[in-house]
Amino acid sequence: MARNVRGANDRVRAGPIGAGGMGQADLHDSLRPGPVDFVAVADPYVPKRDAASMMTNGASKGYYDFRQVPDRKDIDATIIATPDHRHAIL
Repeated sequence: MARNVRGANDRVRAGPIGAGGMGQADLHDSLRPGPVDFVAVADPYVPKRDAASMMTNGASKGYYDFRQVPDRKDIDATIIATPDHRHAIL
């Protein structure tokens, strides 16, 4: 039935900020089939950022500077998974 078909407005385009242990755990939990598409991931540590991007099958663009994620006009939500010492500037 058409009622079960989701439209483009029913999808959430998200970008996690922080791709370490907690960020990857949040990303893993959110990758279950559902209305979320991860299109960006921000982390200054390249190995963690690349690992998180691979979790999305390369569908997300990686950013060194976390401020670039909310600057994107196509991002609907962010998951902030940063260490405590970074929370103050976010």
